[in-house]
Amino acid sequence: MFSAVGFAAAQGNCPPLSSGDSSRRDCYPWSDGNQANCEARGCVWCPSETGGVPWCFINDEICPSEIPEASRSDCYSEGGATRDLCLGRGCVWCPTSTPNIPWCFTDGAISMGGQQCPSDISDANRVDCFPMNGASADLCVARGCYWCSSSVPDTPWCFSPQSHGYRMVGNEVVTAKGYRVTLQRVNTPSWYGSEINQVTVDVEFHTDSRLRVKVSPSSAVKRIRNNLRSVVGAYCTSIAPWQHAYQYSNHLYQRHQSGSKTGGRGLKMVQSPWILV
Repeated sequence: MFSAVGFAAAQGNCPPLSSGDSSRRDCYPWSDGNQANCEARGCVWCPSETGGVPWCFINDEICPSEIPEASRSDCYSEGGATRDLCLGRGCVWCPTSTPNIPWCFTDGAISMGGQQCPSDISDANRVDCFPMNGASADLCVARGCYWCSSSVPDTPWCFSPQSHGYRMVGNEVVTAKGYRVTLQRVNTPSWYGSEINQVTVDVEFHTDSRLRVKVSPSSAVKRIRNNLRSVVGAYCTSIAPWQHAYQYSNHLYQRHQSGSKTGGRGLKMVQSPWILV
């Protein structure tokens, strides 16, 4: 149990939640929850006197924008801005303690969703942002996603903006059997905790009709890179057809739900951009 002093100190480190303690999303539902296990998952540990709310939760108040505070362009200059009104304009809502800095501002590189139906995402291309039970408009928007009802069966009402996912950083690197690229996760609210912020994608041209794509945490790739022995031989006898059809693009890599009846997930390749699933 926490002492009164420890409890107060822990509360002092809690991020302010726009919807109060009731909006906390549990990040550690298991019985061995403690501060160390919670923070190891990249989540927030914050005791609460409110009954029934998790002490380990996902921080939905992070700011996904990379624009410096001093460079923010006010998106609601007439005053009276709220999160919902800001997102309704397609802008970004990031509270700050710095005086005279707008909380609602424009950023064309990122979206925080909202209770609206974006025109650039069709029902068929929606990526489910709340695949578990209990989705609601408030919980959906807290994840930085869109909440928009649909009359089409099996279409998620809570779905990701196109700006969520991973972006390629740097240039592709030529390897013995193909190419390697590095992807960096866009700083948006977590879905499940323990996100991998940087991944390495290895593309290997095996034959004219077989392409291997391996996605690994970048930290793991660095550890084992010196132990890998590249087998070229027959793998690279004729890769020209694949090379002509294959393109990199510094766009977004997103999770994509398969349309198969089994609900399986995999890697869907398109020329620009790729979609990670």
